[in-house]
Amino acid sequence: MWIALIWQIILRTALTVTGLHPSSDLGFFSQLTSLVTSVLLPPSPTTERLQRLQMQRKSNKRVEFLVQKFQRGSIEHPETLLKDWPEGSTVLVAEAALSLLTVARKSQARLDARGFELADAALRVVARAIRAAEEDKSKGDIRSSLTALLLPRLGGLISWMSLCARRALSQLDRSKYPEKSTKGEETDIKNPAGRILLYGGMLGKMLRCDDEVKKEIQLSLTAAEFVLLLWTWTEKDSGLPIFMLERDPDAVRMYTACAVHQAFLEYVDGSEHAKTNILYLLADGENEDVGATRLMELGLARLQRMRLAPKKDECGNAQAIGRNI
Repeated sequence: MWIALIWQIILRTALTVTGLHPSSDLGFFSQLTSLVTSVLLPPSPTTERLQRLQMQRKSNKRVEFLVQKFQRGSIEHPETLLKDWPEGSTVLVAEAALSLLTVARKSQARLDARGFELADAALRVVARAIRAAEEDKSKGDIRSSLTALLLPRLGGLISWMSLCARRALSQLDRSKYPEKSTKGEETDIKNPAGRILLYGGMLGKMLRCDDEVKKEIQLSLTAAEFVLLLWTWTEKDSGLPIFMLERDPDAVRMYTACAVHQAFLEYVDGSEHAKTNILYLLADGENEDVGATRLMELGLARLQRMRLAPKKDECGNAQAIGRNI
């Protein structure tokens, strides 16, 4: 009733101001009617739901397009996903990345520059999906779905992490002065040392994301090989561990000193099987006592190099070293 009254007042005012008759300009009065209706009659809940659904469909189509391009070998499209993460499609995007990181694909892999970039992008997408699951404030649906997705694929995933790490380490061995990484998110890490820290951090996240995932990883000899590959590597000239090659103090803090060292601790945490795996690999066919001795020798050598580093190079961050010790 009151809306009709207001409409009559507006109409009379319009007639007075313009001197028009409704029949003389149908277009004007049609627009005026639409304007007043939109102001006085807010959209119904049904209309709002339809609008939200339309926006969601549009967003889903965009994500599906990016995912399809990613699965066909595009490197640019996963970078787009990483920069603007689709919160509602975490599992879908993770599944696409994991489809590129299977055991079958690894056996056929030729890690030229483009192959490495694609595999590295897929690994970073999986790492970002794990982070999204950690940050999810719902009832854990994303986490449980992602766990179900990861469990049967852990072997292939860790094998690819190892393959990419070996490629990055070989590049690091050839470069005495690694390119400085750019400051910022994980998508900005370009240098080999930064990538290796990323893979170590990724394993740490996987070990923390779910108890069942952690148990499977700790049973895996492939995971133990990967952990030792990263933890035992040192720069040829200086003998420094990977995190101390990173010249950017912000990058050091971003990784809480050394993601590789943290991954080692997470891997052996509370698991006799994981510890046995480490000693078995270090023993190299001999008894476990030999493995234990080599572990102590490696640890002491690592500490000695870290102790000397601050005297020679400003990259030796005292807090970072303290956390590693």
